[in-house]
Parts: sequence; structure tokens; C-alpha cells
Amino acid sequence: LHSVLVSGTRGFNTMIPQTLIERVGRATAMPMVVAIAVGLGMGPVGVGACWAATTVVALIFSSRAMAKRVKRATENKGLVPVAPSREIARDFWSFTAPRAVGQTAEVAVNWIDTVLVGVLVSTTAAGIYASGTRYILPGIYAANALMQVTGPRISGMLSKGDKHEASQLIKVVAGWQSAVMWPIYLITALFPSPLLRVFGPEVVAAKGALVAISVAMLVTAPAGPVASVILMAGRSRQAMFNTLVLVVINVGGNLLFVPKHGITAAGMTWGATILVAALLPGWQAARSLGVATLGRPAFVAVAVALPVYHAGQQGAGQGQVGAQRHARQRAHHDERQHVACPKLGGPHEDGDGQRHAGQPAAGQAETAHYLEPQRDGQRRTQEIAAQKRRLDVARRLQPVLHEKQHQR
Repeated sequence: LHSVLVSGTRGFNTMIPQTLIERVGRATAMPMVVAIAVGLGMGPVGVGACWAATTVVALIFSSRAMAKRVKRATENKGLVPVAPSREIARDFWSFTAPRAVGQTAEVAVNWIDTVLVGVLVSTTAAGIYASGTRYILPGIYAANALMQVTGPRISGMLSKGDKHEASQLIKVVAGWQSAVMWPIYLITALFPSPLLRVFGPEVVAAKGALVAISVAMLVTAPAGPVASVILMAGRSRQAMFNTLVLVVINVGGNLLFVPKHGITAAGMTWGATILVAALLPGWQAARSLGVATLGRPAFVAVAVALPVYHAGQQGAGQGQVGAQRHARQRAHHDERQHVACPKLGGPHEDGDGQRHAGQPAAGQAETAHYLEPQRDGQRRTQEIAAQKRRLDVARRLQPVLHEKQHQR
């Protein structure tokens, strides 16, 4: 109920109630309340109850905001609220019921691929896939924010038949969407390995999936919020059909390709789903509504974002040069240590003149390690511990070496 009311306030051409109540108030109170519940040792049930309590409190404010705006609108226009009737109920449910099915299908599209990867491959692969594709979320959040702000205005324009004005607004939104999303997804598409290594070296296996999804987002960003155009035109059944098509593509693609090709196939399937999610409603909007979504603002935003590629390559090149310089310095330092203590690595001669193979040179391992742009802390700790153990062995062998030399 709270979600319905706070979303309904956007129909009055304002984002203030939803921003203050949902995005700021509830989003700030929820972690604080949950932290207090955990600190008091209330357990999972208590934490869930506190989380639900934030919704109840938010419902009070959203109800008040909606009632205030309805009252103000009826008084200013001199209108009398219409009594409930079967016709109103039929119109309401004819739009809402398909929308409910469509939203359920949207949730399935967003999460079913992770579930299928866990079932068809392994839970470990599902965790890697879920972690590796988290870089997609910032652009999606930005697109949703733009859609929420402009959705009611697009609906009002289409209800009045102002198709040209609606097209111009959608093109502007598409430009802003491209301006936000293109720099993000250019970086994720061009430099997936360093970004994924933040979550651990094993998450780099999701590189192919991240690149596939990033490319799909780059292609569809200039189209703008095309899916909301169909919905804001009152065609909830058509929007439901589009979402069900996406479910079929997503589930079918994962079932066919994931068992053989793993999480890369899951990412490519999601990318194909994103492409269809933009192309299908875009074609429908142009053909049946006469609303164009592609325009000059999006292409200007793309042209502005392209220097990110050049800047990223320059930064990557400088980082690689710095890493190589650091590796050479480290290798030189380890070589000096190796000369001072030959038992640490490399072939050496004992007192009998026989040549023996010692431990591998520490400098070689360190050089290979520091050539990586991103150093792995855990591996570095293990190498330091191993070097300390070799030093301890060398100290224990020093008396034996001196005694052997003394005997000769």
C-alpha cells in the first residue's frame, strides 16, 4: 500500500514525496533500525519486524502526502470526487492486472539467470556471476531514476495527443541516460579484469559475462526509456507481452548454452535480453504510437563519452609502466639478497665442487607477481611468509656450511 501511494504522488508532477519519504527517510532509517535490532540481540525475527516497521511509518507519511495532493487538486479545479463504480474498477484492474504480471516477469528476468547458473553449473559459479555483474547496477539505477521522473510527464503528453512533445522529451532523457551510462560501461567493457579482481582473483572468470552485458548496455542506452513509453501510453497488456518475451529469451538461452559454456553464456544471454528489451518496445512506439526515441542528444552524449576510452588506455599504459618499473626494482633488490645468501635460491657449489639446484630464485617469483596491475594481498602475504621460512632454513644451515669448510 505504501508503494502504491508514494508512487501515486508522482502523478501530480512532483518527486518530493517519493524522494523524502522513500529515498531519503526510509533508506536512512532502515539500516539504523536494523543495526539497533542486531545490537539488542533481537535475532532474525526481530530484525525483520524492525525492517517492516519502517514501511508502516512510511505509510503514514505517504498516505498524508497523497490525501493532501488529492484534496488540493479537487479544490483548485472545483471537482467532486467520483464515487466508486464497476466501470472504474474494471478500468483500474484492466490496467493493473497485466502490470502486476509484467512486474513479476521483470523480477524473474533480473534474477533467474543467477538461479539457473547455480542449478546448471554450481553455486560457486553463481556467486562469481552475481559478483562479477554488480558493475551493471549503477547505470540501471540511473536509468530507473530518469524513468521515474519523466514517466508521468510522458503519460500526460500522450494522453493529450502531444506526440511530438513526448518524442522530444524522450530524446532528451535518452541523451542524459547515454551521458551517464556510456562512461560507466565503456570502462567495464574495456577493463573488466582489474575491476573484477577487486572481489577476488576467482571473480575474473566473469570477465566475458561483464563485457557482453556492458556492450549491450552501450548499444541500448541511446534508445532511452522505451519500455516506459508503452506503459505510459496505457498499454499494460502490450508491456506484459514484451516482458514475457524477455523471460522466454532469458530462460531459454540459459538452459541451452549455460551447461556447455558456463557463466559467459549467461552474460551473453542477458545481453541479448537487454537488446530485445530496447528494440521491441522502440519499434512498437514508433510504429503504433508515432513516438521517436532516437535523437541528437543521445549521439552528442555518446561522442562526449568516447574520450573515456582514450583516457582509460593512457591510464592503463601508465599503470603498466609503473608496475614494470616497480617489478624491476624489486627483482634487483631480491637479486642482491640472493647474492648475499646463495642458499635462498639458484644453483650453488658446495665444498666438494659439486653443483646443486637450490630453491627457485625469489626474484623471479616477485617479478612475475609485481607485473600484475593489481597485487593480490593474500598471495603477497604467503610469499613473505615463505621467504621468512627460507631465511630461517638458511640461518640453521650456516653452522653446517662453516663446519664443512673448516673440515676441508
